[in-house]
Amino acid sequence: EAYYLREQLGDLHTAEAWRNRAGREVRPEELSRPAKTPRRRGAPAADPDKIKPMDELEDDQFAVRGSALAEEEGGGDDPTVTKLYGEWQTRPWEMPAAKDGCVPKTERGNVNVPPFATRLPEGTVHLPHPRMAAVCRELGVDFAHGMAGFDVRGGRSIPIILGVVVCEEFGESVMEAWTEAERQREERAVAKVRAAADAGWREVLRAA
Repeated sequence: EAYYLREQLGDLHTAEAWRNRAGREVRPEELSRPAKTPRRRGAPAADPDKIKPMDELEDDQFAVRGSALAEEEGGGDDPTVTKLYGEWQTRPWEMPAAKDGCVPKTERGNVNVPPFATRLPEGTVHLPHPRMAAVCRELGVDFAHGMAGFDVRGGRSIPIILGVVVCEEFGESVMEAWTEAERQREERAVAKVRAAADAGWREVLRAA
């Protein structure tokens, strides 16, 4: 068995982990040559009838996307293995900045947000509230779902979607519209409860 000095050892991470947590990216010529490819434990296949495209998700929902999960966990084209890379295979990564009102998105159409990422793209703001996507669509504001990490359910990794990311110049107007939408939503909920209560009393009075 081989022995090594501690200073000769280094951490291995997936390409996504290097980018999100260390601000580094795997060099293109190294992508096909991972330092290690441990095999992943088997996981049940996702039900295709329950899979929603990322752009159809509401902010408080979870998404299950088989190919995207394999990529996020380092599997790439082969979901049965995890591709791990060393720091010597990486280089500093410059995160794209927002431009012309458009949010720079990942390959899966979202934005990784803290604590899953070290920082947001320059010129953007994270609005971690439910039902923000509908407001952005109504206003015609470009947005991306905020992905805050993964949860494990039933042996399956499920991305956690938390609010949206928009350009800084739209943050205030989106929040104002969301606040008004939430106020109206609460009023409708109260009115529904009152209507149900009134209907119940009418039934009691008729029965008497």
